[in-house]
Amino acid sequence: MPKSPHLMVSPEDVEAAFYEGLQNGEVEQVMACWAEDEELVCIPPGGEPVHGPADIRALFTALLANGSITVRPMHVHKSHGLAQAIHTVTEHVSVMTDEGQAVAQLYALNVFHKTPHGWRLVAHHTSPGHLADVGGVGDSGEPSSVLH
Repeated sequence: MPKSPHLMVSPEDVEAAFYEGLQNGEVEQVMACWAEDEELVCIPPGGEPVHGPADIRALFTALLANGSITVRPMHVHKSHGLAQAIHTVTEHVSVMTDEGQAVAQLYALNVFHKTPHGWRLVAHHTSPGHLADVGGVGDSGEPSSVLH
């Protein structure tokens, strides 16, 4: 697992480096944000869970094969403990696909643990979202009944 160029002293440092790595198209920077642990999990939007650093690296290598991913994290909700932090994030994403540029709103759950090397990501789960669902209102204009 690659080492971070600096000690990540907060979950916010890790999150910023993770999204910056995606925007720079840098797999090494993205992987430096993850803990050195086999129990890691990453769930891409609409995809199956990917476990362990080798498979997560392969996932991000494939995701960044067409270039960088423009991600604007917004609406971050933070829950912090002494050695664990959980952030829920609304991601505004733009990515180049074989069919052209795709734009989406996604919802992400980022879980961080404090390690001897500073804070690191241990889980990243991203779900598809829709702009019409912002604020709990679905496409019909009625409040959404979907909890998760």
